[in-house]
Amino acid sequence: MAWLLRNPVVCTTIVGASMIDELRSDLDALSVRLDDEVMERVDQIWPGPGEAPQSYAW
Repeated sequence: MAWLLRNPVVCTTIVGASMIDELRSDLDALSVRLDDEVMERVDQIWPGPGEAPQSYAW
């Protein structure tokens, strides 16, 4: 969730917490700070499916 919040191409996140513990966990992500190095490493591990919208049309 912290990655989603820091990613400039993500305009919103939808949280589907159904229990208070899940909501607390989701809210805790607001305090996680990912620096540039971590963001680059995550992008290396999973660069995404490809260019949009072609790669998202199954």
